This record gives sequence, C-alpha cells and structure tokens, in this order.
Amino acid sequence: MLVRLPPGTGKTEIGARAAVQWVMGGSFRRALISVPTGQILANFYRRLVNLTRLPVAVERAQQVDLLRSRIVVGSQPTLWSRLAKFGDDTLCVIDECHHANIDAPENLRIFERFRHVVGLSATPWSNGCGSLFSTADTFSMTLDDAQRQGFVCEYQVLPWTEPRGPWGLVFCETNAECERRSAAHPGSSWIGVNVAPGLVSARVRAWKGRQLAVLYVNRMLLEGFDEKRCGHVWIARECESDIMIVQMVGRALRHEPGKCASIFCTSAAMAQRVRSAMQRLNEPMVDGKK
Repeated sequence: MLVRLPPGTGKTEIGARAAVQWVMGGSFRRALISVPTGQILANFYRRLVNLTRLPVAVERAQQVDLLRSRIVVGSQPTLWSRLAKFGDDTLCVIDECHHANIDAPENLRIFERFRHVVGLSATPWSNGCGSLFSTADTFSMTLDDAQRQGFVCEYQVLPWTEPRGPWGLVFCETNAECERRSAAHPGSSWIGVNVAPGLVSARVRAWKGRQLAVLYVNRMLLEGFDEKRCGHVWIARECESDIMIVQMVGRALRHEPGKCASIFCTSAAMAQRVRSAMQRLNEPMVDGKK
C-alpha cells in the first residue's frame, strides 16, 4: 500500500497506527518502521510509546533490540546489516519512501524482502519508489483537498525579500553560505550537514523559542520536522528536484488558524519551479489501484 499525503497531514500517525493495528491482529505479528533520519525516528518513537503499551524498540547504530520486540523503529543504514532479524511476514512501514531509489539498491533490498509493506510519502516520485509500488494499492490526498479540509494552510509564492522572523527559515546551497548569511544577519544562526548534532539541536531550540528570528539551513529540516508557527520560507538556492522543493515549502504548510504561508524565491525562474513542483501534489496517482 502506498499512501501519498501532502506535508503536514499526518503520515506519522498513519504509520504508527498501521504498525500497532497489525501486531494486535495476531499473536506473533511484528512491525518494522524504516526511517531515513534520526529526527523522524524520534518522532515515530514518541508517537508509538504514547499510542500503545506494547514495548517499542529502536534499531540504530549501537542501539540493538535484544528482546525481539513486536514493534521496532529502525534507521535505514542500520537495517542494511540487520534484516535477518525480521521474517518476511513482518509489516514494514517505510516513511519518506521516495528514498527507495533505484540508485540506492540497499534501500530497495530492505523493502523488497517483505510481503506486507506500507509506504508513506508526500512525493513518491523517485524511480525506485515508482518501481516498488507500481502494482500497489494507493491512497492519495491532493494538496487542494488537504487545504479545503483544513489539514494544511494556503500558500503564496513571492519575490525575494530580506529574511525576517519569527520562525523564518532560509534554505541555502552550502554550509559556507549559511554561515556567511547568518554572520551578516543579527539575531540569526545556521545549521547544516556535518555540524555537531548537539549544536544543531541547540540552535533549533533557540529558533523555536524565539531567541533566534531566522535560521539558515543547508540540507536539514527537510523531512520529519514540525513547527506549526513557521509561515515564512526563503529558498536561497537553485533547485531542480521537485521532491526537495516540496519538502522545503512543506516546512511552512502546517495548519494554524488564519495562516497563509509565504515562500520567497531568488528568481522568477525558481518561483515558477516552485509552483510547478507544488502542482504535482494535485496530480492523480496513475499507477496502482485506488
């Protein structure tokens, strides 16, 4: 089953409930939730322990499930070497399943060995994801439907203006650019790849707590990150990936009463790419069965 929902509409809730309902439906059933990042793993773990009294285990780096728990949340890189622990009748829930890319055969290997798979994504447009779910049942909600039902907010694409807070996010091309822009912007900070996790967490907490007005970001906060109050995103980079564009815009789409998200772009061409990518969220699913 492939579930396509726009950013911010509850894919974590669906995945967690699918896992719990599966294991409760039989005495020896197990569920494995495969996630691409530590932030998403933490989100799923928190939701599961609040949803069920069943033990929930984590498979990640040095964390090992020694008790053969019935519900396991695991990071994809860790699962590459631990698949033998799970029978093929395990329910595998794949969050952000667009990462099941043909160019990443180890990820595909995780998923193809299971007989029961639920994929979750706002943007299931990678070749690997299309191949994996080409004959699957599908459930899809368009962006227009999600907006009409009040799950996500409206948005507007605007010309570039100076980033401002509170809760402003600016997506940049490199760490160096993030650092340069932040140095010239009092009351801001930055995060990026290869920055110490503790420092990233501290800066995100300061941004959420309004100690920082603007956060400059390189290749982070694209998935599994929620801050409903964030309504302004600046895309300070060129980008041809529809998946990445939707993920950047999605950080501002969480619903709040009266909110309309503003997406600022560096050029008219980038603004048009944003509009085009977002329109794909309204296209019907063409493969599989509704």
